[in-house]
Amino acid sequence: MPTPELQTFVGYSWDSNTKYVYVGAGGFEDRAVRGAELLAGSAIHLAAAVILEFRSRNIPQHQQNERKIRSILDKKFPTAALFEMQTELVEQIPSVLGGILPAPDLRVIVDVSAMPHSLVLRALRTVSNAGHTPLVVFTEAEDYYPRKRDAEKYLAIDDDEVAFDAAANQENKHIMYAGLASVGVVKGFEGRITPTAPTSIILFPTFKRLRISSILTELEVKTRVFVLSKPEREDLRWRERALRIINYDLVDFDTDHFLTVSTLSPKETFNELCRLFERGILTPRGNTIICPHGSKMQTVGVWQFCDVNPEVRVILSHPTEFFPKKYSVGFRETFIYEPSFQGAEALLAEVRA
Repeated sequence: MPTPELQTFVGYSWDSNTKYVYVGAGGFEDRAVRGAELLAGSAIHLAAAVILEFRSRNIPQHQQNERKIRSILDKKFPTAALFEMQTELVEQIPSVLGGILPAPDLRVIVDVSAMPHSLVLRALRTVSNAGHTPLVVFTEAEDYYPRKRDAEKYLAIDDDEVAFDAAANQENKHIMYAGLASVGVVKGFEGRITPTAPTSIILFPTFKRLRISSILTELEVKTRVFVLSKPEREDLRWRERALRIINYDLVDFDTDHFLTVSTLSPKETFNELCRLFERGILTPRGNTIICPHGSKMQTVGVWQFCDVNPEVRVILSHPTEFFPKKYSVGFRETFIYEPSFQGAEALLAEVRA
């Protein structure tokens, strides 16, 4: 079941009097084209579409899915203006759309399904800065890596420490999900860092554990917060413990702080991050770094958190090599999320007091 703030694509009330702009990316996952397919089957008025292209052409799936999206939209919406641009230029969307974007009756759809976390953040902020609250589209995969059969052996072990050893030995026998990671600040999310102030870091662990370990190796921080994921789907609940096991050696259970949030709830992610001030774990006088390597919808919640906390810096580690077959398979439901900032500043003022 989706979380309360999400609506299914078919259940969403599309306004026939509204013009829409679609922003999406090809990527290499099966679900990359699902949003475009559903739009093509709807009765909406699509004024324009921006297809974000990945620079890396060594992954054939990128080009295949970009071509599919272009073909689907071009066939269904022949009068719509279709633009293609590299992901690195996402901040130029307003200038590319020219006179289309300022229209007051326009809604901008941002399909985050195939976007990496950094692109999710940058695309949402670009649309928001252009004066539009983005309408977020997200398609769940049918299955994710690691698959349950990959984790069954170490999940059968009750002790997490012993299970971690078994998982580490098992992982070493296979190709790593992502190659060596490079750590960097997300463009537009540099925040404000005071060298003399204490630094807190908020980490969303991932099954590609090298991402988080690379960040921790490079940064010296006073406080660490781990945001653990709670899958909503019954068939994925096993992943909650599996994720904890995979990252077992990175965590200090005596000194670190922990949150558990839904993989499908941007609102819960936003609220729980804000409450870190109320709990005294974060302080407005200190530096805050956040590393959203969790689910896409958690990253949407991080974008909202950073929008009302512009001093927060976002850091991500990027793989130098991809293994497309080690990400996700197929697709399931497609959800719509309408971000709301109503009461956000009041909540933040309350918890910071």
